[in-house]
Amino acid sequence: MLFRSKEGLDRGMAEEQSKPESSTTESPASNDLFGENVPGVHEFTDASWKEMVEENADRRSIIVIFYEPGCVPCPSILSIFAEFAEKLAVPGLFEVGAVNCASHKQRCENLALPAVLYYGPENARPVAYQAGSMLSYTYLSTWALVRMSDYTRVISDELQLSDWLASNDGVPKVLLFSDMTTTPPLWKALSIEFLRRASLGVVLGGNFGERNLRDRFRVTTTPTIIHIEDERVFNGTRIDQAIEHEVVSRWLSRAVGRHRTNAGSTVLERSEERRVGKECR
Repeated sequence: MLFRSKEGLDRGMAEEQSKPESSTTESPASNDLFGENVPGVHEFTDASWKEMVEENADRRSIIVIFYEPGCVPCPSILSIFAEFAEKLAVPGLFEVGAVNCASHKQRCENLALPAVLYYGPENARPVAYQAGSMLSYTYLSTWALVRMSDYTRVISDELQLSDWLASNDGVPKVLLFSDMTTTPPLWKALSIEFLRRASLGVVLGGNFGERNLRDRFRVTTTPTIIHIEDERVFNGTRIDQAIEHEVVSRWLSRAVGRHRTNAGSTVLERSEERRVGKECR
């Protein structure tokens, strides 16, 4: 299925203006494409749009499909987004929302429908799925994972580790050891969820210096996640079970709580020592 979308430019407007307007006499519940029957896809109301997109602009990571009810590609869109939600939204990588443009025409102005946009954190400008591209689960998931915001720090050697540990004492440092060669998508998602509350680093498999870092932290299996509570002995609370969003999110929340409880003069003194040491290198 060919898919076209845009972000407020003139391309495609002539086609859209030539289409008959959708009837507004139907109730929103009767013509929503997803309704409440697709786990992981939220049909936006005005209230939920404000809550999830506008008021949560700092930490949002949402894929949104804008559609007209009864559109020719709607059955394919339903199938594609049901699979996307099952594999990427339900596991915690993204939130997924849908806008019924018959019920919310103002939100769909200047969009060639159907349209898919990614709304990233820190009030980032939405990014549109490529106009003219084929829409399938494979293409959509690849695009979404590439566009996904990433606040992790890749740690490849001990110098990078030292610099990272010396930065921002106001948040806990949490390091993932992974056998993957790129940052795992769930770790990216957690870096958005804990933005400005925790600093997430990752040691990737195959990187030069990986072995030294694994030896330094006595890591024997991957994945392993360590909240570095005492950097002098490179130790801290760790989790080495399968990485699942709900489990790791709760674990990170506890790490944030411990860090806040332990923050104080000791942290400030160590920061000064590290700062001076860094200047002398």
